[in-house]
Amino acid sequence: MNDLWKGLAILALWIIGIFWILMLMLAFGFGALLVLLVLFAVYGWVTYTFLYYRYCRRGELLNLLAGTVEGGLPLTPALRAYLQDRPRGGMREFWIATLLFFVLPGYYWIWHKRNSFDCKVEELAQLLERGAPLFQALQAMPALASRDTVLAAAIGESTGQLARCLRGANQRRTSTLWMELIPQLVYPFAMLLVIATLLSFMGYFIIPKFKRIFDDFGVSLPAATEMLIRQSEFVVRYGYLVVLGIQACVVLAVVLVFSSTARWFFPGLGEVYRRAVRAHVLRMLSLLLETGRAIPESLTLLSGLPLGHMALKLLNRAKAEVEGGHPFAESLLKVGLLPANMLPLVHAAERAGNLPWALGEMAESLYHRTFRVIQRIVQFIFPLIVILLGVLVGLIVIALFMPLVKLITELSG
Repeated sequence: MNDLWKGLAILALWIIGIFWILMLMLAFGFGALLVLLVLFAVYGWVTYTFLYYRYCRRGELLNLLAGTVEGGLPLTPALRAYLQDRPRGGMREFWIATLLFFVLPGYYWIWHKRNSFDCKVEELAQLLERGAPLFQALQAMPALASRDTVLAAAIGESTGQLARCLRGANQRRTSTLWMELIPQLVYPFAMLLVIATLLSFMGYFIIPKFKRIFDDFGVSLPAATEMLIRQSEFVVRYGYLVVLGIQACVVLAVVLVFSSTARWFFPGLGEVYRRAVRAHVLRMLSLLLETGRAIPESLTLLSGLPLGHMALKLLNRAKAEVEGGHPFAESLLKVGLLPANMLPLVHAAERAGNLPWALGEMAESLYHRTFRVIQRIVQFIFPLIVILLGVLVGLIVIALFMPLVKLITELSG
């Protein structure tokens, strides 16, 4: 439910932002559009920088927690020492406040000073000091840990293998891959937006002047320029479709981020997400079974964790199948939590008595295969998109340069 409200809030803010953009365009024309385009690029960079900073701080905190637990030390003093070791001072606060003022006036004093990462770590230490389990403390501070880390803490505390689970979460942080891929995924859309804006600008201001100049000299425009004119007129005439297309992409992105059901069934992305969910479930089952828990009990424990709507639904179905007397492997396969090619491996592991080890190895295999698939797809598509965008920009430049060449040729002849 929290994710749903976050998604609705983001959609509401986006709709309000689009409304004001349209109002500014109607009031000031393309000058406002160009300014908004620059602001979009600046705030996009700021947003990515913030996400990358938070990703690095989360990894730092996760390493601290894992190392502290491995050493058998209490967590609260370790967190206090970590905060004391952080850079601080009046000059540092001055520069942070100054920079954040230009990003959003008042943000530093209204929000950042009381909700920075260090402040959240202090609140985490206070919760642990009051006796809260690490799982619940991290769940209460979503800015400090990803969902993978929270799940790892929950499984680790229930199995007595907290350090191992935290180390495993650090090695399989899916955010690592996404932080590398976000710039490559956003770049093509940003370039297309810039090109569409330039075409609209040329359709309003440059192309009409071209036509008048060539009409005065009695010279026809080159074919490439005529094609560019038609394209720019199309963009100008149907510009609202571009705006609606951008809105649709943003709405789709928000839905996919905050709805596990949408990710599960979405074409292409759904297959990747299903593999990741299977790897999570198999890894957790491996850790629970290693502690000697029975399969139904392990499935019951997993069904009480924040794994996402679809994963919990499938776990409950698998638990019902197992409790109904069906074999464990066939139950997971039937609900979609076990790939068909791994069914013989599970049967062999059950006969050999090393099912926890086998499930852990299968989970690692699924993690690595999923990451490799995503990386290969992006490595193949991104250069192709860059080449196509380069060709598109080259055609626009040629279409704008050819009229000058033709005019000089016609007049000199």
